[in-house]
Amino acid sequence: MEKSGHWKGGRITKRTGYYCVRHEGKYIFEHRLIMQRIIGRKLKATEVVHHKNGIRKDNRPENLELLSKTSHAKLHSINRVGENIPWAKLTNSKIKQIRKLTDKGIPHIEIARRFKIHKVYVSKIKRRIAWSHL
Repeated sequence: MEKSGHWKGGRITKRTGYYCVRHEGKYIFEHRLIMQRIIGRKLKATEVVHHKNGIRKDNRPENLELLSKTSHAKLHSINRVGENIPWAKLTNSKIKQIRKLTDKGIPHIEIARRFKIHKVYVSKIKRRIAWSHL
């Protein structure tokens, strides 16, 4: 395999944007392997390697930080409500519009079609189960 013209040195890029490298006969995320070498042991199942600058391919030791899964989740959830969530379909102003329309008695199915969301979600917005911060 190493003599093949397709051999890339055992480093591949996953669809998630992370590098993986061959190590002890299997592929492992490169940033995890680098952290294991820094701390001198294998990572625990409860540990996560965080990229400080958010660039998944930047595996320089100074860009990597060892965190617990809990700490990592908290770090990424800061200010992640409403339209601050990158994949949010709705904005704060659209939520206010939806609430005004529900107050006027417009059927949820009609509002859902207008905003391209599910009618159950309209109900959750109205009752402030979703987007409760507004």
